[in-house]
Amino acid sequence: MTHRPHSSRPRDALGSLSARLLLAFLLPTLLFLSLAGASVYALARASLEDELGSSLSALAAATASQVSGERMLTIEPGDDVSGTRTWRALVRLLDGVRTASGVRRVYAVDARGRMRADAGGNLPVGSELPDLARDRLELTRVLAGKRAASQVLFTGSDGLLYKTGYAPVVQDGQVVGAIGVEGSAAFFGPLRRLWRTFVMASAVALAALAVIAVFTAQGLARPLRRLMDSALRIGRGDLATPVPPEPTREIGVLARELEVMRGALESRD
Repeated sequence: MTHRPHSSRPRDALGSLSARLLLAFLLPTLLFLSLAGASVYALARASLEDELGSSLSALAAATASQVSGERMLTIEPGDDVSGTRTWRALVRLLDGVRTASGVRRVYAVDARGRMRADAGGNLPVGSELPDLARDRLELTRVLAGKRAASQVLFTGSDGLLYKTGYAPVVQDGQVVGAIGVEGSAAFFGPLRRLWRTFVMASAVALAALAVIAVFTAQGLARPLRRLMDSALRIGRGDLATPVPPEPTREIGVLARELEVMRGALESRD
């Protein structure tokens, strides 16, 4: 009875060794998978966002090249109600681009951000576009004669994510307005599904690795436990039972040395 508390400590140490081996297997793998997955997801998202923004701004530039800035500026509030020829012609052009490209919305604004024609959004002529307040920096670049795309995705009324590309409308070398093209970030659906697939595959891989780690830890703990039992027997005074050899090289050396010690103690007694 007095030896039980003494012998429980090595067995607890073996249990701790198994737990450490399990952590040694799983923790680095978990960190690697988490960092790799997050990095790939962020890189893929950023690349797709940049490509979408570039495509939308290119489409906006192609549309702006077909818009007469002089005629666009003649459109006044109420023209959409009366349906003037200039307004209908511009809306027809924008709506044709929207239908052909599959984007959600194409609109034309003047340099002050006032709506002149809106295909897909139906915002009245002369009203302010709230989205321009969000993309104030991008609009500044557009008014300087450059193409730009919104840096932040926004959520539409349908709950989907969208991005806007802008291009300047130029008349006699001066920027008099801008064309905005809103496109859906539909790639986030497949990207999210890919991320979920990656998470599931990582969980399966970690589970398989945990099983391997458990078997490895048990395979290492068994010879150590046999060696521990032999050491405890010798400590209790049992010098007649030989220490069994172990196939593992390192533990086998310890077993042989312990057997030599046991033999020496036995011969001395």
